[in-house]
Amino acid sequence: MESLEIVVHMLQNRVTQKNYKLLCNVEKFILYAAYNSLNDSNGYFQSIMDFCYGDIDVEKLKVEALIIVDFFQSLIKTNQMNIKQIIKMSTLCEIFNLFKLESLHTN
Repeated sequence: MESLEIVVHMLQNRVTQKNYKLLCNVEKFILYAAYNSLNDSNGYFQSIMDFCYGDIDVEKLKVEALIIVDFFQSLIKTNQMNIKQIIKMSTLCEIFNLFKLESLHTN
């Protein structure tokens, strides 16, 4: 029983409302990026950059986010994987499982 209490306490400390909201923004941003430019991302991207500031290279994140946007749009336009829309995280997971993210730089 003590182990279960430790796990519950750990989850309560790690999954705060602020972090959960950020994770939701990451999900919304990635889904939004499938069809829209970063300039019009409803603040999702900005909240990610604000949270990660100092931990990651924000300029590199911007460039890589543009690559993801282009990749999604190309995937839909060329009808690869018979994907017409990306509206669910499960579709994104399928895409990311089939294409290694490192290879997006070369596409």
